[in-house]
Amino acid sequence: MRIQLTDHFDYKRLLRFVLPTIFMIICTSVYSIVDGFFVSNFVGKTAFASINLIMPVLIAVGSLGFMFGTGGSAVVAKLMGEKKEKEAQKLMNDVLKNSISYYDNYESFYHGFMIGFLKADGYEVKSNRESGKGRFDIMVIPYEIDETAIIIECKHSKNKAVLKKESEDAAKQIIGMNYQQGLKDEGYDNVIGFGISFFKKQCYITKI
Repeated sequence: MRIQLTDHFDYKRLLRFVLPTIFMIICTSVYSIVDGFFVSNFVGKTAFASINLIMPVLIAVGSLGFMFGTGGSAVVAKLMGEKKEKEAQKLMNDVLKNSISYYDNYESFYHGFMIGFLKADGYEVKSNRESGKGRFDIMVIPYEIDETAIIIECKHSKNKAVLKKESEDAAKQIIGMNYQQGLKDEGYDNVIGFGISFFKKQCYITKI
């Protein structure tokens, strides 16, 4: 059974919706308990005290990551669906600036980053599937066919000077390779596309 935030929630549906998050938190807590058990018994009380001292710092850093990832992805996906690519670009640059490392500067990283970043309730994210005359990078597909579907082509730029050009080339590739056709064949009439180029902690977005 698919659960969407637009649905009416009763207690049973709400429980099904939050169970994965509850399970994740329990697993994380059990991991910490087991880790503490083995360190205290096999390494010593000093090491165990060190873990207890550093754990709040790790939790704080993790919380910041969840904040940028979860909050940022929801707003960026909303802006892209509303065809406000410049606002989405500004926000995504803020997320990149505050999250990734300068050393994560390669195409496969950005590809994976976008797949995880755009995953949201009510949507399915597909990657590297055949459509039209080739393979698209990323599709964000709503469960309802009357909602907006998004195609994204990613590029990794070698320097900041070519960010805009390569973003525009990515957008042209979506049109030239007719990536939208696969979604239109499935009944999605409202399909938009974005070419996104990345360089270190910056990106540029072009809408087709």
